[in-house]
Parts: sequence; C-alpha cells; structure tokens
Amino acid sequence: MRIWIIGLLTILTTGATVVAQENRLVAGKKLGEWCVLLKDLKTEKKIRLAAVRILEGRYGLYEDGVRRTLLDSVLKEPDAEIRGEIVASLSRFELDKLDAKSASELVGVVGDRLKDSSGNVRETAASALGGPFLSVAGDYIFALADALRDEHPGARVAAAEALRNFEKKAEVVLDKLTAYARDAKHDPISRQLALQSILTIAPDSAATSTLLAGLAREKDAASALRVSVLDGMGKLSNGLDEIVVILGESLKDKDAEIRRAAAGSLGKMGPRGKSVWAAVKIAASDEDVAVRYRILRVLAELSPQNKEALDLLGSAAQKDTVVDNRLAAVAEIGNLGVLAKDLVPLLEKLADDDIRLAVREAAAKAAAKIKGL
Repeated sequence: MRIWIIGLLTILTTGATVVAQENRLVAGKKLGEWCVLLKDLKTEKKIRLAAVRILEGRYGLYEDGVRRTLLDSVLKEPDAEIRGEIVASLSRFELDKLDAKSASELVGVVGDRLKDSSGNVRETAASALGGPFLSVAGDYIFALADALRDEHPGARVAAAEALRNFEKKAEVVLDKLTAYARDAKHDPISRQLALQSILTIAPDSAATSTLLAGLAREKDAASALRVSVLDGMGKLSNGLDEIVVILGESLKDKDAEIRRAAAGSLGKMGPRGKSVWAAVKIAASDEDVAVRYRILRVLAELSPQNKEALDLLGSAAQKDTVVDNRLAAVAEIGNLGVLAKDLVPLLEKLADDDIRLAVREAAAKAAAKIKGL
C-alpha cells in the first residue's frame, strides 16, 4: 500500500511539473505560444529571434515541442540570421539523449544547411558536423569537401576543420584535400587545416612529401602556412632527402618562426641531418632562444658520427645565455651515454663550479649516467 501511494505521488508530481512547464509564462507567453510565434512568418523578426532564444534558454531543448518547432522552422524561415540561430540551437542537442530516428533527422536537417543560401548558416552547419555531430556525420564528408570551395571564408574554414576532425575517415576525399592545399588561390587558414588532414591521413605517402616540398618552395606563401608545412615535415617518413635539404635552407630564413619550425622537424630526421651540417652549425648560435633550444636535438642526433656536433652540445651546456637551454644540452649529453665520454670532464666541472644549482645537479646526473654509475 505504501509503495503504491509513493508511486502515485511520483506520477502526480511529474505530471504537475510538465503541466507547470508548459504553462510557465516567459515574457507573458506560454511555451506553445512561443512555438507559434516562431513558426508564424508574419511575426516581427526580433520576436522570432527572441522565440528561438527563449525556447532553448528558458524552456530547454528537450522540452516537448521545442525540437519539432526548431526543425520545422529552419526549413521555412526566410531570414538568414534566424536560420543561423536555429541551426546553432540544433547543434547543441546531445544526440545520445534522442532516439535513433530523431537524432538522424536532426543531423540530416543540419547537414542540409551546407547548401543554405547564407554563408554564415553554412559555416554553422559545417562546424556542427565537424564538432558535436562528428561521430554520426560521416555521410557528409563529401559535402564538406565540396564546401572547401565555398565562397564564404568562414564556411571554408569550418569545412576544413571538420574534415581534419574526421581524421582517417576523410581519406575518401584525400585527392580533394590535396588539390585544395596545393592551390595558392585559397586562404592560408583553410589550406593549413587541409594540410593537417592530409598529414593525419597519409603521412607515409610519397605524394604527401612531394606536396609539402612544393608548398615550402611556394613564393609569397603566408608565414603561418610555411610554419605548418615545416612542422608537418617532421611527421613524414618518405622522400626525406629533399625534405632535409628544405629544412636546412629554412634554418637560414629571416623569420624566426620559420627557423624554429625547421629546427624542430630536423631534430626528427635522425642522422639525415648531416647533409645540411653547415646550416645546423650556424643555427647552433642563432640569436633566437627557441631555435638554439630545438637545434640541440639535431646536434644530439649527429653527435655519434660528428665530433664537432658533440663539442657544440658541450658549448651550449656551458655557455648558452638561457638556463633552460643549458639544462637541455646537459640532458642531451647524458642521453648519449658512453658516446659522450669525452664531455665527462666538462660535466664534472659544471657539477662542481656552476653558479646554478639546477645546472650543477643536472651535470652531476649526466656525468654519472655516462660513467654507468
């Protein structure tokens, strides 16, 4: 009896809550009235905009009738700003809270907005497909690839970002991504994003190495794109001879960001860096702190076959003006083990005499490591 009464009270309470929500007034109107106002195209624009925001913000997306109203309205709404607001609201649905049919319908409606007459709406749709709807939006990969050539810059960037987020699934449009990244007429941001997709999909491909080599030699390319290209070179595993040459040339660039990216990727090339030793040697004394820091990895890679590279590591450990660089150099020396035995006296001197406690401790640890203690 007691259980039955509790159950009845629960039902009554829940029903009362639903009724209260449906009848709750916002700006003097009930939920149903706001739904009608949004769908009525004779309603003043500012009122319809307010209706979208009130339905989501004051009643909630999952309230009975709200989702249906938004879905129906976006298909008939003539005003681009209001359509954009509706698509943005639809993108905030958590699909796992909907049944499969409802979720599929919602994603479909948003996906169809990739063909909307408004660039802002297309951008919002692309962002939703590549963001909260990513796990179920695979059917729109080809449409997103087509959107790379959208006349609206924001839509292009959103499409490129969405394709990047699809990672390996975007392999089906690799040819379109490659053609887009190669075309200098496109904006650098979306080209960067396309390049990131390509590096995720096919880092081992000779075609990817060829693409990056071509982009690196592109005249008047934006600095940010050049940096992305050089950073990407560190992920390649094919056609590396030409890539190393380009990285070596880039160590001499007047732009410090370019030199940093080149030094970082060259450090991932192992002993191949020996072919650009002259540029590496100069970069070891670069005026930029970050370039010097990253070139330490290159020196460590070359030290087993190059005594001069080992000596430059020792010089950095002892004389670099930045403590973090000195500590990094000491760590690289220690990691070389017995190959760096000639630098043990230098490390022991640093361990005894250096004014920096951190350097003394790091040098002592590196010396012990080399000696096998």
